[in-house]
Amino acid sequence: MTTTSKTAAFIGRAIEFSGKSQREIASEAGFPKPNVLSMLKKGGMKIPLDRIPALAKACHIDPSYLFRLVMEEHHSEIWEVLVDTIGMPLTANEFEILFAYRIASVDEEIPVTYEKFVAVVDLLVGE
Repeated sequence: MTTTSKTAAFIGRAIEFSGKSQREIASEAGFPKPNVLSMLKKGGMKIPLDRIPALAKACHIDPSYLFRLVMEEHHSEIWEVLVDTIGMPLTANEFEILFAYRIASVDEEIPVTYEKFVAVVDLLVGE
């Protein structure tokens, strides 16, 4: 079964590259049986919201990113209200970039010019 679900495809890749068996991941994520992961990978089941942190931890993926995928795909109206109200949550890597900016700026805002923006993007993508 091929799925068009971005969430299911991402979970499938995360499980594949985790270095763990589905049985191990299911146990760590609090699922009663490993076949739940097969259903998640195929898009036949939505991830229960309360299982996102444990599943992310078990697969070594960012829980904020997984939460965002699930919310955008399965709870889009609620997601829009959350983002409009409290803003877009940051992934761990995005937070690190923000933290680096805060360290660099200390007590003064550093203006982000087009040139600085391009230089940072080039540095991040390795060009």
